[in-house]
Amino acid sequence: MSQQLDSSPCRSFVQRLSEHITVLAVLLAALFAPNAFASTACGVVYTITPQNSSTFGAAITINNSGTTALSPWTLTWSFANGQTITSSWNGTASQSGANVTINEQSGQSWQNIPAGGSYSGFGFNGTWNGSTNAVPTNFAVNGVACGGSATLTSTTTSLSSSATSTTTGTSVTLTAKVAPSAATGTVTFYDGTTALGTGTLSAGTATLATSFSTAGTHSITAAYGGSTTDATSTSSAVSIAVTTGSLTATTTTLSSSTTTPTAGASFTLTASVAPSATGTVTFYNGSAVLGTGTLSSGKATLSTSVATAGTYSLTAAYGGSTTDAASTSSAVSITVTASSSCSTTNPIVPYIAVGGVWSAAGESSVSVASGSAVDLGPWPVSGGSWAWTGPNGFTSTAREIDDIALSSGVNTYTATYTITGCSYKQTFTVTVSVTTAGQAPCDIFSSDGHACVAAYSTTRALFGDYQGHLYQVHRTSDNTYLDISVSSAGGHANAAAQNTFCANTTCTITKLYDQTTDGNDLSVAGPGANVPTADSPVSATALSVTLDGNQVYGMYFNSGNGYRNDSTKDIPVNADPEGAYMVTSGTHFNQYCCFDFGNAEVDNGYASNYAPSHMDAINFGSDCWFDSCPGSGPWVQVDLECCGKLGTAPTNSNDTGLTMPFVAAYLRNEGVGNYYLDGGDATKATGNASLYAGPLPSGYSPMHQEGAILLGIGGDNSDWGVGNFFEGAITAGVYSNAALNSIQANIAAAQYALK
Repeated sequence: MSQQLDSSPCRSFVQRLSEHITVLAVLLAALFAPNAFASTACGVVYTITPQNSSTFGAAITINNSGTTALSPWTLTWSFANGQTITSSWNGTASQSGANVTINEQSGQSWQNIPAGGSYSGFGFNGTWNGSTNAVPTNFAVNGVACGGSATLTSTTTSLSSSATSTTTGTSVTLTAKVAPSAATGTVTFYDGTTALGTGTLSAGTATLATSFSTAGTHSITAAYGGSTTDATSTSSAVSIAVTTGSLTATTTTLSSSTTTPTAGASFTLTASVAPSATGTVTFYNGSAVLGTGTLSSGKATLSTSVATAGTYSLTAAYGGSTTDAASTSSAVSITVTASSSCSTTNPIVPYIAVGGVWSAAGESSVSVASGSAVDLGPWPVSGGSWAWTGPNGFTSTAREIDDIALSSGVNTYTATYTITGCSYKQTFTVTVSVTTAGQAPCDIFSSDGHACVAAYSTTRALFGDYQGHLYQVHRTSDNTYLDISVSSAGGHANAAAQNTFCANTTCTITKLYDQTTDGNDLSVAGPGANVPTADSPVSATALSVTLDGNQVYGMYFNSGNGYRNDSTKDIPVNADPEGAYMVTSGTHFNQYCCFDFGNAEVDNGYASNYAPSHMDAINFGSDCWFDSCPGSGPWVQVDLECCGKLGTAPTNSNDTGLTMPFVAAYLRNEGVGNYYLDGGDATKATGNASLYAGPLPSGYSPMHQEGAILLGIGGDNSDWGVGNFFEGAITAGVYSNAALNSIQANIAAAQYALK
């Protein structure tokens, strides 16, 4: 009899082994599969601001789109054009060749970036080659590749020469044009790789007169260095043939078939070059090219017309040849008269639509919230032709332009209407002030890439979500204190609490709370080198005003009042770029030192660092610190500490003084190179104007700021100045013109008014 074997234990073992192998395969697949977290979970915004011919600054924002916090973080990238980092702020930077690493600062947990959050409070200063400063494209955070973007407007640069052939030692004029024409800054002209010189842009044009010492064909280019809002660009090369032999000198004369043409009517310009030469002649109306003509028997002609009545200066420029030198005619003046059929009454009626709703006739300006749809549609609706210009090179020939592009601040569009067959022409400007709902000044600065590192106000929150203390009052009758806060998040000061606390007694302001997370609170200033006694606090009730109809209190400074903090956090030092603004008053001031707000030395002026460039503070008063000032003040100026004038004169000769009840004052200092002053009526959205834009005084570049903060006094505690203070902030880095315009609009929207 045979035995039957039981196979079930064997099958069970095989089955279990198969299951284990399956599990192991899954684990191995998971282990060696591509990392699921390696997908892009971050974004980097890299903003070049400012930039000159050899140095630049960059503000950086990291956006964390992942599901976990970046704590801590490390940002890396590679430069493509030999850029070098020289200093950084709010991050620890290192560089090895082209490779850059910026680490979160040790122990600064506030720099952690939560999931879905961002960090925009850091950046660096550096050097570049003056030709190309490309934005990096290979950003990575904690080893994870990120997207990158820049916020500069692209530009194009074109180059022309007054002559394409010349002899050694003969002057030629190089002209560079940068589009859009609103670009500012400088253009460097090159012969090959050798810099010939620079020119400053005016209405998009820069020129340089130069000559050549060697014969041959010279390849000339023009490189625009960019600005805080415009990217760099380089022209195509223009060849200039230079010979050692003397070119035959020429003279060019210009004549017109009439010197009194009618607008729109054709007339003929004739250029004569002697001795009889070959080549081309370019005809100009001022700096605008009318056209060119080819010489024949020493003469070139151009049939042209001028559409608008007025007096014009015409010239003809002969470009020269391989044997003949270039020459330009004397100007011929023509007076263009209007056609008798044209009306002398301006027919344009402006209209603006916001959200599809058209304004009443004659409306040419409006303030809207960010994201609003705005259309511009002037009348008449038929006849004639239209030409529009606007921001960032915008042009159109339509009568109505819809959903126009708007950026934060003031947007200006100009329409030109030309009636067919007539010389009638008119332009008008529509200004659109864009405000962002729910934003306060420090939100605007942060969006611009330059975070507030100190923010103070007795009237309102400077962050849209701030709901803490604004200032502290002291009641003398029983020696008690009360913190005054905002009435609601992002709102105005709770003046009612102060009124109750200070009723029938005397109160002073003993502390200003910093609304940033840096905690740079201001207390009553101690003694200094010039005034060796402590200052006194301002009255809490001397300056009652309204903000959007609500009672609030400003700070009324008399001589002897002052506030300071010598131990601060994150305030720019040692040539770090810096910005500041304040709202003050043109009705309470004097000529004495010093009603200041901003950066100062940390030892109150006692030690040897009481020296030029150790301060960077807004000054407001009627003591002129330039070599000369128009009018009698008060003026927005800068206190850079000690011993030196600010320059020969303000760049704005119309700044005879700001005497409004509420004045907005702005300071931007690159730390190395240039600084900027702006100011105007704080109650008007477009009330600010450029007051100075130019180089730091001799001996003040680079700056040597120390990082203390003061209000109402000078760096050495000089406390004889007087003034009013309502709000102000200090930023890390130089904020843009767009941010300045947005701050101005925000202050105006707050509606400061006398009570």
